[in-house]
Amino acid sequence: MFIFGLVISSNSLNAGEPDYDAAFPNEHLKNEFQTEMARLSQMLGNKEKNEDLPDKISFIVGFIMLFALKDDIIPSDENSYNTTAKFLLTKLKGTSQSRNEGIFAHGFKPVTEKNYNGLSQVAEYWLKRFCEIEGFPYDQWLQDHCFITMYA
Repeated sequence: MFIFGLVISSNSLNAGEPDYDAAFPNEHLKNEFQTEMARLSQMLGNKEKNEDLPDKISFIVGFIMLFALKDDIIPSDENSYNTTAKFLLTKLKGTSQSRNEGIFAHGFKPVTEKNYNGLSQVAEYWLKRFCEIEGFPYDQWLQDHCFITMYA
């Protein structure tokens, strides 16, 4: 979530009160962004075609936005953009749902080892990606920090 917040704010968007006019001073770019957001949302299984931009930016919507913006944190191979987007966003969506239902977030379900491992893999992937684009050695980060271990 921390990385998501940094990247969204670097694109001039406040997750709590996004100002799309400030982020997209050009109406054409804003329209392209809205269209791509709707396309990516439908790719994830959202049935209605809603091109309204959200009043608040949730975790998963934030990542859809990063894909739509083609932000540096998103792997950019134009030949496989749709495949990569669908795979990563679907994995994020599933992991996010498991997290939200778990006792450590918003729900009451215990966190299973499988859910924990899935979330850890997703977090590690995005942290490595963030370190890579920021030019910060991931191995050095691991010397000073660690992931919480729930299962031995």
